[in-house]
Amino acid sequence: MKLSVVIATLNRLPYLKKCIASCAGADEIIVVDGGSIDGTLEWLRTQRVILIEQGAAYGAVYAFNTGFSAAEGDYVAALNDDCVVVGDTLHRAVAYLDTHDRCGQVAIPWHDVGDRDIRVMHVTLGRQQVDVIYANFGVTRRAIGDAVGWWGQWEHYAGDCELSFNVMMSGYTVDELTGGEILHYRVHDSTRQTCYYNRAFMEKWMTIDVKHIVPV
Repeated sequence: MKLSVVIATLNRLPYLKKCIASCAGADEIIVVDGGSIDGTLEWLRTQRVILIEQGAAYGAVYAFNTGFSAAEGDYVAALNDDCVVVGDTLHRAVAYLDTHDRCGQVAIPWHDVGDRDIRVMHVTLGRQQVDVIYANFGVTRRAIGDAVGWWGQWEHYAGDCELSFNVMMSGYTVDELTGGEILHYRVHDSTRQTCYYNRAFMEKWMTIDVKHIVPV
């Protein structure tokens, strides 16, 4: 099975170099650039990656969806440009999907630099207030991602949550990967945008019947 890695980037060349180097096991690496002016484009043109130049920053979700649309792999991983994949994590994720037909997405545990609290993300949703896993960093079956519209229509954030919940609403599981991890340098953008779009996301998903996602 072929693995595509999609990375969205903007003016983070030192981090991006580490990220791409850690994805050596991928069959293709797609980098969507939002108009970098720090030498990122010049460097990427010398690398064995598929470069999509947007020319301007249209938001993280738009960038990732652009990359997902170009991916040719059976499985697709989404990575921030300030992340490093540790060891054979991507290989483990693909192997898990190969052997678990009802798993639509693997959530990869991660931790910030300097923090050994390795975790996957959860959010409390629905009328039943159930704690639900989602893949902040993960590998998804491309056929399922195509069917559910990948990261939806959110402008900046919450696309990763949207994908995981739609995978589960389609009858597949989102499973936590064991034995793999991602190191996150946690280079922040606007916290104002994060808070706004997370609030809009919660307004959408807080009223659903979570029994369609997980047993309660």
